[in-house]
This record gives sequence, structure tokens and C-alpha cells, in this order.
Amino acid sequence: MTGPPPIVKAVLLLVRLGLAGVFAFAAALKIADPQAFAFSIHGFKIVPEQLVPAAAFVVPWAEMVCAAALVVGLWSRSAALILSAMLLAFIGAIASALLRGDVDPKCGCFGDFGLLCPPDKIGWCNVAQNILLLVGSAAVTIWGAGYLSLDALARRPAAGSA
Repeated sequence: MTGPPPIVKAVLLLVRLGLAGVFAFAAALKIADPQAFAFSIHGFKIVPEQLVPAAAFVVPWAEMVCAAALVVGLWSRSAALILSAMLLAFIGAIASALLRGDVDPKCGCFGDFGLLCPPDKIGWCNVAQNILLLVGSAAVTIWGAGYLSLDALARRPAAGSA
């Protein structure tokens, strides 16, 4: 099995590192201010109130661990799959709030910063932004880490093996 062509491996490397940077940044902001993130989760009105503190703790640390795995290219497909599942949940939460006419919750994704969308209120821009990130994470899930990954080293046959 040969794998993707060199240009695809180079693109996958860039996508993997881009995703790692975005999710590490988002996670660091949430970890630095867990109360603000918990407030954002509560504002979407889809997580039971008793689970909000747990979600405010688990989500950013899962993002950080996945980002670290993507940086070094270790278990890249698994990390990207977890991020894809999270992105689907984020898309669902935002779309649900928008379809209910509830535009009050702040996204909480990037604290007071906006990646592609304004940080003050949610909108369809946030859905589009997450779909764009989902495309990247799905690509890494499907085709792998690309160049410069520990995953590639693990697949290499040992020297002298038949």
C-alpha cells in the first residue's frame, strides 16, 4: 500500500498543524477561564446544568490533548476523529440555538477572540467556520497525518526485518 501522493502528504501536514494550532489556542483560552466557558455552555441550554462544570473541564483538555497529538503526528487519525466528533457537536449546538431563535449565547470557542467570526454572538458564520474545521479534521481522519509524523515512523518496518 503506497498511500497518498507527496503533494497530498504536504497538504495533510499543513492541515494537521493548522488544526493543532487552532485547537491548542482555543483550549488554552478555555483552560485559562473555565468559568467563562462554563457560562457559554450553559447559555446554549442543551447540556444539563449538573454536567456543565464537567463539560467545561473535559472539552478544553480533550482539545489540548488532541492538538498535542496532531503536532507530533501521534495517533493523528484518532485525534482528528475526536475533534471531528466535537466539531459535529459544536455545529449541532450552534445550529440548534440559531434555529430556536436564541442568538444570545456567546460561542465560547476562542474567548474574546474571533477566528473567522465575531466573538460577541453566535451566527451562521460559526457553523460555517466549524464546517471548515470539520473538513480539515475529516481529511486527517481519512488520509492520515501526512509528512513528519510519529505515525509514519510506527508504520515503517524495522531494519533487517523481512
